[in-house]
Amino acid sequence: MAVGGRVTEERELRHLLGAPEDVWLGRVNVDLYQPELGRGSDATVYRAQHAGKDVAVKILHGILVRQGNVGRSTFLQRFGSECRLLRRLSHPRIVYFYGLGMASNGCPCLVTEL
Repeated sequence: MAVGGRVTEERELRHLLGAPEDVWLGRVNVDLYQPELGRGSDATVYRAQHAGKDVAVKILHGILVRQGNVGRSTFLQRFGSECRLLRRLSHPRIVYFYGLGMASNGCPCLVTEL
């Protein structure tokens, strides 16, 4: 995919997620060959590095967010709402939310403390 295409895709993704500028991390490099920390019906969680810290990166499954998927827009809006809620929470027993981004595989992701 051309660089311009990635920028357009990233901009569209950020818009659908409703991600404010201060929480948008852009491209998040995740080694998808690392062992998974967990997997669910919507996403897989990996260990990664962000800003020099070990973090957890929740990457949505590609089939749910591909262009042409009928429920794509609704699903991304729901994921964006989850992230906005997590951003507002602050408690010692809740992981710190670093932000939203686009994983190296082109899927949306959220980054939290590990």
